[in-house]
Amino acid sequence: MINEELEFKIEQLDLMVKRWKRFFSLYRKISKPGEASPKEEREFAELSTYFTRTYSTLASHVGLNIQGHSNILSMVTDVPDAEGVRELADMRRRKFENDWRANNTALNQKLGELQLLSEQLQDVSELAYYGKRFFSNRVVQWTLGISLIVVLLGVFGVFRMLFQFLSDVVNK
Repeated sequence: MINEELEFKIEQLDLMVKRWKRFFSLYRKISKPGEASPKEEREFAELSTYFTRTYSTLASHVGLNIQGHSNILSMVTDVPDAEGVRELADMRRRKFENDWRANNTALNQKLGELQLLSEQLQDVSELAYYGKRFFSNRVVQWTLGISLIVVLLGVFGVFRMLFQFLSDVVNK
């Protein structure tokens, strides 16, 4: 079964991972004086803007949770352009690079989880998938439970009436 929403999440997260890696390679170039071209500096600023616009929405949509480190949004806010990269002190530069690694790991881990889920769904029929989702709903479970009890009471009531009828026939 192909889950279109899941495939869309994978596609968007994969695109973000690629852009995150490009962002860091540009950061490295910019941090070394004279290596980055104006075009690359502009691309770095555009990627910062991209992450500012899309990170929060995508992170909440795919269930991305990064603990213990700065999230991508705060990182690109701290270093939005080439000038910001050049002004970083050594301690902040190391923190930025460590936070980048932590975010990169988290993004790739979530991407891997989604891809694994997609592969697992390939072996599941749509009927089984939606059946499981339907019957895992608490309201459906309660409704089916109550219905079963009512049916069983009805069936045993009919058996009791039949038994009573047969007992009366046999006794006469």
